[in-house]
Amino acid sequence: MATRRMFTKSVTDDDHFMEMSSSAQALYLHLSMAADDDGFCNQVSASMFKAHASVSDLETLLKCRYIYQFENGVIVIKLAYGERTAKRQVHADPF
Repeated sequence: MATRRMFTKSVTDDDHFMEMSSSAQALYLHLSMAADDDGFCNQVSASMFKAHASVSDLETLLKCRYIYQFENGVIVIKLAYGERTAKRQVHADPF
């Protein structure tokens, strides 16, 4: 599993994302950091603890469709594939 994650401004600067509470936003980021490369995460409780989030924050993410939760508790970050497949930019040598 990768140890680095990338977030796009199309998610974090979105009006719906900005209207959520800061704890719901933090929960989304912590869930994304804990997710595997395909966006699956089974560390929901740990992520909620790290983000100081409540069940209502998790429900907000579900209602706003940022995540999907399976019956067994595993969640999927819905936009994970697009976030994790950013093109690698090559910087030209300035000299």
